[in-house]
Amino acid sequence: MDGWSFQVFLKDLECHYTHTTRPYTTPQFFDYSIQDHKDFENGKLDKELTFWKTKFAAFPPYLPTLRMGGVTSHPLLTTYENKRVDIRFKSESKARIQVICRNCRVTPFHFYLAVFRVLLLRYADAKDVSVGIADANRISESTVNGIGSFVNLLPLLFHAEVTARFDDLLKETRNKAYAALDNSRVPFQVPLKELDTSGSAVRAPIFQAFVDHHLGQRERTQWANCQLEMLSFQVSKSPYDIALDVIDDPEGDCLVMLIVRKDLCNQQDAERLARSFKTLVEALRHDPSTEIGHAEMFRDAEIDGALTFSRGLPRDCSWPETVIHKLYEVAESRLTKLAVEWSDGATVTYAELLDQANSIANALTNGAAQSGPQVAVLQAPTPDWIGFIIAIVRVDAAYIPLDQGNPWSRLGAIMRDCQPSIVLVDDETQQYTDKLGVTGLKVLNVATLQWEKSSALPPIDAKATSRATILYTNGSSGVPKGIILKHEGLRNWFEHTVQVYELESERVLQQSSSGFDMSLIQIFTALCFGGCVYLVPRRHRGDAGGISELIHSQRITYTFSCTSELVTWFKYGSPEKLSGSAWRRAIIGGEPGIDALLGDFVALEKSNLRLFHTYGPTETSFTAATMELLYNDQNKISASGNVPVGYTLPNYIVYILDEYFNPMPPGAKGEIYIGGPGVAVGYLNREDLNVGRFIPN
Repeated sequence: MDGWSFQVFLKDLECHYTHTTRPYTTPQFFDYSIQDHKDFENGKLDKELTFWKTKFAAFPPYLPTLRMGGVTSHPLLTTYENKRVDIRFKSESKARIQVICRNCRVTPFHFYLAVFRVLLLRYADAKDVSVGIADANRISESTVNGIGSFVNLLPLLFHAEVTARFDDLLKETRNKAYAALDNSRVPFQVPLKELDTSGSAVRAPIFQAFVDHHLGQRERTQWANCQLEMLSFQVSKSPYDIALDVIDDPEGDCLVMLIVRKDLCNQQDAERLARSFKTLVEALRHDPSTEIGHAEMFRDAEIDGALTFSRGLPRDCSWPETVIHKLYEVAESRLTKLAVEWSDGATVTYAELLDQANSIANALTNGAAQSGPQVAVLQAPTPDWIGFIIAIVRVDAAYIPLDQGNPWSRLGAIMRDCQPSIVLVDDETQQYTDKLGVTGLKVLNVATLQWEKSSALPPIDAKATSRATILYTNGSSGVPKGIILKHEGLRNWFEHTVQVYELESERVLQQSSSGFDMSLIQIFTALCFGGCVYLVPRRHRGDAGGISELIHSQRITYTFSCTSELVTWFKYGSPEKLSGSAWRRAIIGGEPGIDALLGDFVALEKSNLRLFHTYGPTETSFTAATMELLYNDQNKISASGNVPVGYTLPNYIVYILDEYFNPMPPGAKGEIYIGGPGVAVGYLNREDLNVGRFIPN
């Protein structure tokens, strides 16, 4: 039986208990069902059926996954299991809601339904949504005292924008609810069949959100000479993603039961949704003219907590203006120490590296080779390449790598976009400049330069606010877009991550492509702390076996790589070589699949090898968050593959916001917004993108 029928049953039972004659007779539910079927067959329900076919000529999209928990797609619905949280609104809140309802000429049912719409819009970005409601379906007097499953389900199709005022939304909700009730004679199964809805094993048809409002039901009532009190209420198992069951006692509290699918939300998620619903009710009952996108949905304490732990530790910068200043400062005491090693035992000291960089810098600031604000480099991964980088940023130009691993058409597109003042090459790469497809190109072959140490050194012109590099990534259209990083961001990252990772003077593996931001991490992590960078020869790049051998033979202590790249070192390389190496820091990021990697680290049995996961797009100057993965048996990451991105790095801010820029509380989903000194200047020549991607904090 339905809820109404239970009340009828209690009245009938009371009559028997008090020996009172029943004052009415009523047909059985079976008789009602037969008559309903005849009315449909005889066309008496055609008007109502036409209404539903018109309303649902185009079906709404499924309700998106709610912004919470680790669920990103709907699992197969095999059993109906739910999580439930109860919310109570006391007389004061109810009285205020009644005032709003009178002013807007709506009922409390419409109010709670409208608030539910706001909840769905904010938690699921559901501008177009179908919500089911329950109708008691006691249309005629003969059914008022009947017992059976008379209840009917009615889908309501809504559209809302976040700029809408709640009082307008409230009136629209009322109108659509009344229109549906005027056409409620058609059983839900009929339009479901007539509209030919496609079945789904994971979602309920037509609507995945539902509201049931029990009007006039009391938690305490007189029954014969007894006082009945409802101690608990077990709602039916729900197939819906989210549902509200409202018992509005006219003489007591309003009990709202929020119900979610257990396979979509855990208890904590359900409690957060319930808090949000209650907060919305309280906010909108105070000011129904509020734009729904700005209605308060979270408690201040929740937001304050999110904003607090989203901020990295504040740290003052003690370094000079740029990483180049720092490199020269470090090199002064290490001139005879190795700065770069390459294939076949070739080495370069700090003194030799800086001599070469100074020579190039001198050429870039004097004579025919004088450069402008942007300098491109077409160079293989050799020690010369590192000298090029140092020289370019020393003279306050932006370094633009042209990685030969890319198609020449892509490199040509990069050249046309950034229009560098000059391209630096050597004897090997000069022959390829014509393939860049740019006429009138100014080229400097640094192999032709002569450096005399007595010559006056050009000053280090780079400033913290200057452009340090322009790195190109693929845009959504496939057209490369240049990310402009400034020195301030690079300085902040290198100065403070050394403390996070507890680095010393490391021997760093440099295996990443020059066009990838990881290449700069590898180079300057070595040189800014007095270490040595080992350049993996071109023949070994991408060779997992060769790299694992080099990590062992070259006494590598630090690696920074993509997750999938590191996986190949174990799968196709030599774990035995890695186990016997000097490797002590492994930083990975950019990809999932970490949980499968942890067992490989356990098997190495290297107690001093620490593994860190890091997160952040290139637009943040490398990364914005990191955490150590404790891969021993007691601290393994769960097999679900959901690995936290980590703690926010010093001076960074990582917000989780909804699409209306409202902060989300801990545990809720949203879009990631990153702030701090590492945020890029923007995309080169792409003001159309910069407006929406780089916004004021």
